Amino acid sequence: MNKLPQDIKVFNHLNFPDQRGDLKCIFESEQNLEIEGFSSKVSNSKPLVARGIHWQNQKSPQTKAISVLKGSITDFLINLDKDSNDFGKFFTYELNAQSNKTVYIPAHYGHGFLAQEETTFFYFCFGKYSEKNEITINLKNLVKNRTSLNTNNWIISQKDEKAKCFNDIFKK
Repeated sequence: MNKLPQDIKVFNHLNFPDQRGDLKCIFESEQNLEIEGFSSKVSNSKPLVARGIHWQNQKSPQTKAISVLKGSITDFLINLDKDSNDFGKFFTYELNAQSNKTVYIPAHYGHGFLAQEETTFFYFCFGKYSEKNEITINLKNLVKNRTSLNTNNWIISQKDEKAKCFNDIFKK
C-alpha cells in the first residue's frame, strides 16, 4: 500500500466510554461547511465485493468521509484534478473496524473499495449526488495495471464492470 497524499486526511475516532456504554465520534469538523446537499449512507458488502471507482465531476462535486464499522476494506483513490501534479496517481489504503479511523476524501478524488471480509461501513457525502455528473472508472483495470492485487474473484456490478478505463476517459 502506498502513502496517502497530504490532501487525504485520516482521523482517529474519539471514544467516550462510561458505565452505560460508549459514544464514538467518527468525524467532526470545526470548519463552516457550506454545501449543496448532504447524505449519510451505510454500505454492507460480502467478501470480495468491489465497488467503484466513482467520482462526481466538478459540476456536482462530492467530498466523502468513510469509516468501517465492521470488517475491513482496501480503499482505492485516484487523483482526478487535471491541474495537479498528481493527476492520475492511484492510491490504496487499508481500513478496518479495529483501526478506529475515518478517511476524508476531497472532491477531486475518485473512490472505490474492495471488501476483504463481510464489511459494513458508514460514509458521509458532502455535496448533492447527480447521476448525470457521476463518472465511473474501471476499477479492475486500474488495479490490474497499477498494483499486484488479484482481481479474478471479485464480485462487481455490471455498471462497474462495463465502466471505461481511466485512459479512455481522460485522454492526454
